[in-house]
Amino acid sequence: MRVGFDMLYAQGPSATVGIGNYSSNYLGHLTVHPEVEPFLFYDNAPRTGEQYARELSEFIIANDLDIFHLTSPIELSYPEIFADGLLSSVRLVATVYDVIPMIFPEVYLADPRAKALYARQLEMLRRAQRLFAISESTRQDFLRLGFDPHRVIAIGTGTDPSFYCLDPASLDARALGLPTDQPLCLAFNPGDFRKNAHRLVQAFARATSSWVDAPQLVFVSSVSEPLQHQLHQIAEQDGRPTGIHFAGHVSKARLLALFNRAQALLFPSLYEGLGLPVVEAMQCGCPVMTSNVSSLPEIAGDAAIYVNPADVDSIAAGIQRILSDPDLRALLRQRGFAQVERTPWPGVVETTVAEYRRLMDEVPIDRSTRQPPVPKPSNKLSRWNTRYVPFQWL
Repeated sequence: MRVGFDMLYAQGPSATVGIGNYSSNYLGHLTVHPEVEPFLFYDNAPRTGEQYARELSEFIIANDLDIFHLTSPIELSYPEIFADGLLSSVRLVATVYDVIPMIFPEVYLADPRAKALYARQLEMLRRAQRLFAISESTRQDFLRLGFDPHRVIAIGTGTDPSFYCLDPASLDARALGLPTDQPLCLAFNPGDFRKNAHRLVQAFARATSSWVDAPQLVFVSSVSEPLQHQLHQIAEQDGRPTGIHFAGHVSKARLLALFNRAQALLFPSLYEGLGLPVVEAMQCGCPVMTSNVSSLPEIAGDAAIYVNPADVDSIAAGIQRILSDPDLRALLRQRGFAQVERTPWPGVVETTVAEYRRLMDEVPIDRSTRQPPVPKPSNKLSRWNTRYVPFQWL
């Protein structure tokens, strides 16, 4: 099967976060499957929608594609190019991660332009022959939006080999840029309201304010100074004026060390399409406290402490439980190792390729309607007229 992959996820801010990490590992395994001959399409933005449609058409024709796979469809600025039969000479599939804008429209769709673009993106996804949902929770969200259940397939996730257990002797606090040698708990991206940082900081301060040698709460991801000040004020009001630390954007190597050094990952997110930090923490033997909503119980199984993310008292109780009981943390650590082994990448890939095969049988395409690419004035080979695009491990 000759499959084209949209590489938009690798060209923008998503490259180093959840979508980028997931897609890199997914394609790294999928594109070496013996039945898949991969071709990679890079969007050399900025351009107009007409230019994008022409170059994509030329790419599909030049490489004689059977399937075109959108790896991050909600980042596509011109979803209408797939409407009204345009590019209908190829089977269209897409990876889908969540329906966050529909769950929190007051945050993501308040701007009429954003609302209109998202509506066009959903319409594009309705035209796709298959949607590969990264969790059953995400699949159910799409079904609630009226998508055809036979076209939405839950594929799950595998693990990122960048995350594993380290020798504790290598986890020096100063080398990691931490303020003290105190124990730490890890949290993520307080700038994203879904990560629920305000409630988490309040709950953390309440749960640990009376403890001797209480742990630090270390946030990963860049955080604005006003938000840092706000979160410090919340912590101070509940008795932990020096209990919060902001590590900023960290490399995978440093994140690996932080996971290994942390007593727990505290992840009371309001919604996740998957929740990769939960998987990454488990790979490193880091116990997890997370939310009882969206995909998180699916991805964490019996290897986490669950809390109500809308209830500060519930979060505080979860923090006290996981930090005060070393036997519980040891149990969660062992359960976490078992949990991450239940959905390896080969299984994700086989599910995907099986759906590719079904599409090849079920959806005929008429190559006679394809027009040859418009010749370029330059003699140099471009991505659209290169017959074989070599794949490199992502």
